[in-house]
This record gives sequence, structure tokens and C-alpha cells, in this order.
Amino acid sequence: MVTRKDNLCSPFSVLKEGVFLKKLVGIVLALSIVFIFLPKLEVWASPMVEEIQVKGNQYIDTEEILQVIKSKVDEPLSEQRIREDIQAIYDIGFFSYLSALKEKEKDGLILIFQVEENKIINEISFKGIDGKEVNKIKKLLTFKEKDLFNFIQVKKSKDKITQFYYKKGFLAASVNIFNENDESNGCKVIVNIQKGEIVRVKRVEIKGNSSFSDSQVSALMKTRYGRFFDQQILKEDLKKIVHFYQNHGYYFAYSKSSDFEFSEEKGIEWVTIFLEIVEGRQFFVSQIEIRGENKIFSESEIMSQFKPSKGELLVPDYIKDSINFLQDKYGERGYIHIRIKSDLDFDREGGKVKILLQIEEGPQVSIGKIRIEGNELSQERIFKHAFTLKEGDIFDIKEAREGWRRLYNLGFFENVEIEPIAVSSSIVDLLIKVKEIEREGQFYIGGGYNTASGLQGEIQFFKDNLWGEGKRIGIDWQFAEKKNEYNITYLDRWWGDTSIRLEPRIYKRKDIYNEIDG
Repeated sequence: MVTRKDNLCSPFSVLKEGVFLKKLVGIVLALSIVFIFLPKLEVWASPMVEEIQVKGNQYIDTEEILQVIKSKVDEPLSEQRIREDIQAIYDIGFFSYLSALKEKEKDGLILIFQVEENKIINEISFKGIDGKEVNKIKKLLTFKEKDLFNFIQVKKSKDKITQFYYKKGFLAASVNIFNENDESNGCKVIVNIQKGEIVRVKRVEIKGNSSFSDSQVSALMKTRYGRFFDQQILKEDLKKIVHFYQNHGYYFAYSKSSDFEFSEEKGIEWVTIFLEIVEGRQFFVSQIEIRGENKIFSESEIMSQFKPSKGELLVPDYIKDSINFLQDKYGERGYIHIRIKSDLDFDREGGKVKILLQIEEGPQVSIGKIRIEGNELSQERIFKHAFTLKEGDIFDIKEAREGWRRLYNLGFFENVEIEPIAVSSSIVDLLIKVKEIEREGQFYIGGGYNTASGLQGEIQFFKDNLWGEGKRIGIDWQFAEKKNEYNITYLDRWWGDTSIRLEPRIYKRKDIYNEIDG
């Protein structure tokens, strides 16, 4: 008898396989949960930080170090956070060595950051330069003698010096700043400068400019024949060229990467610069469409103030200026939340562009409270007359700026700020913050002698913002044997708390001459 064994599973084997798969899935899920929550479990198992100490710092204050770390007292210890703390302390720039130590306590541990500070700079010397050039470079250094050596400040100084020489055409200049220990447990900083050869511009070759001549484009540039080559200035020149094209309708104009060719003639390094401009197509305005609810100004009023007009060249600067002008006009009527957004819809094949203006006027805003800060001497009457907007008025952005100008031009304040503070969508409080100029008045006394008037003297006194009321007094008295003159001036900018300006003057002059016989 031949027995055939078919490859079929019995119901029992299927059941066993299903149980096995369920167990396998359960194990995988359990392991996933463990891995997901493993960092948290590690934190839960970590001891608490009872205290944080800094040791080894002699010059740098402990508080300054603790401000940059993330580890905190009464929080679980984290090794990852400690590594970040060490890097943060190192980035202060004052330390040559760092380590983190842990001391166990009954209920937690003490975390100790052991630091080793850099040396004190006892001397700064220069190599590769001399004379007046050393004095110029000294002014660029962000550190000085008796400072603690700081590699962050060294890097800043190196960058500033390098840029200084780049701007003078020394493109190959190299700057190296390092320190050496001295005998007094300090260090000597050496600034080694190798300027290399200076590079001057030989010529600038321009291509791709079919709409404007080479001379028109070159006139926009500071980079030109004979001048020191400065890559930063060249970048600014290229921005100006693109901006020039865009404001002549070539909205998509751009410049390709520049190429350079260096050469040497009679000991001078020269560079020839190759520029390529992609002009693109010139665009004209085909339509201006206004969207949104513009209740304050009609569409015709807005159109009359908007540039460019239909049929004119697309000039992005005109659009910005027009939007700023319209926002100010709305602001003069209290609509300071006005939002005007412009979108451009281009027809690239036809060289046309449609300007879409979206206007959201928002609510009209009134002034709530007006508060003044910083006026230790100046009285309220000064602000009352110089800043004419009052509580309850419709906010007028033009009048607010004029009030700022009047306050600043009084000469009593070195800084004036007007800050609107929103109370609701339709009310703003105004905070006028000033910083008064410290003035004690001016007093002068002097004397002398000459043959015409003999002994003579002079007394001058001047005081503005008298009693903090915006008043001014001035006295000038000149006296001698044959001369007596005084000039007393007084100014009350708002006499009787009105807009009347009172400026009386008392003046006397008396000259005495000897009679001369004929």
C-alpha cells in the first residue's frame, strides 16, 4: 500500500500557529512600548539633583555660568542634559577644560561642574604690520590686556580684521590669533597678519544688457577701475542693478554668478570681473482690480492715488509707495488696522500684468487713555500743548507723528517713543515714553583787559525747560569801566496755558567815551 502525504495542516496545527503569532505580536508591542518610554523610565529611575556647584572659577562669576545650563535643582539627573551643559559652558569662551562630577547624598546627589579658566592676557603683540596700522587694528579687537582670554572674542576679532583688509583689496589676507603662556602665569596674545597682495579692479565686463548700455549699468556700481576689489560691495552693486531693472518693468531680471580673472602687472594684482545679466521681458500694467470693502474711499479716489496706472510700466517701488500712502490716508481717519495687500497676475507671453489690491479697512479707532513715562522734570503742560491728540479723539496717525516731532524738537528729550496699546479693536491707549536730556543750565563768567574799555567782565546764564514747564530764561551781562550792557530774555511757549507764545526782552547798552579835544 502506498500512502500519500498531502501538504495539508490539521486544525490543531493552525490553532498552534495562531497562538504563536498572537504571542509574537504581543512581544513586539511590549518591546515597542519599552523602547518608546525607555528615556522616561531612565529619568524616573535617575536620582534627584539636590545641589549644583561650580568649582575652579576664579574670575568668572558662578551665577554667569549657572545661567547657561539646563540642569536644575530638584529635577532628575540627565546625562544628555549634562553633556549639553558642558557644551554651553564651553561656548562662553573663557574655559580651557571642563568636567562634570557627581557626589551622592542621602536623598539625591550634588552635581559639580569643574572648570579651568583661560589665562589673563598680559600682553598683545602684532606680527606682519607696524606703525599706524597697529593702532587701527587695535581698535578692531574685541578684547584687551588684563582680560581673560576668550576664544569667542578672538574669533570675532579675527573676522573683523579679515573684513577690514578685504575692504582694502587684500583678498588673500590671513589673520591668525593665538596665545602663549608667559612667566607670570598669564598669557601673551599674538595677532599675526599676512596681508598678501592687494587686488585692484582692472575692468568690469558686462553682457546680457540689451536694454541699457554698459555705461548706464556701470554708473550704478561702486566696483570700478582702479578701486580696491571688495566682494561685499560687488554683491551690493548686483542688487542695485537688479533693482534698477525691476523698476524699469523687468520684474524677473536677475544676475548670474560672477566670474573673475586675476592677473599681475608691475607688481600689482588685478582682477577682471565678468557679469551677466538676464533681463527677461518688460511688463506693462493691463488692469488694476480692487477687492474687499472699501467704504472710506471710493474706487476712483484710490485709483487717483495709485501708481503705476493702467498702461504704465510695472514699477514695484511705486506699488510700495502707493500702498504706504493709502495706509497713511486711512490712518489719518483712525483706520490704523488697515491691511492692503497687492498680488501680481502676470501674462508672460503678452508682457502684461494685472495688479490685484485686497483692502481690509477694519474698525475705526479712538484714543482711550494717554499715559506718559520718563518725565522726571517735564510737567504735563508740555505734553498737553506739544502733543495735540486728546483722549477720546479719533486716532490720527499724521497728527501722532507731528506730535512726536514737536516733542523731540523741543530739545528736552534725547528719545521720544509713542506706543499704541490695543484695549479693544476700536480703542487704543497711547503710551508716550521719553528720556530727558540731563541739563543743569549753563553758567559762564569771564574777564579781561583791553586799551579801549580797560578792565572788563562778562556773566552769562541760560536755562531751558525752567521748572519743567517749557519756559526759558537767559541773562548776558557785559560790564567794564567804559561799557555796561545786559540782555535778559524770557520765553514762555504757552503763556497762560494757551497757545500764545510770550517772549519779552530787556536790553540795555551804555558806552562811555572820553571827550577828545579837536
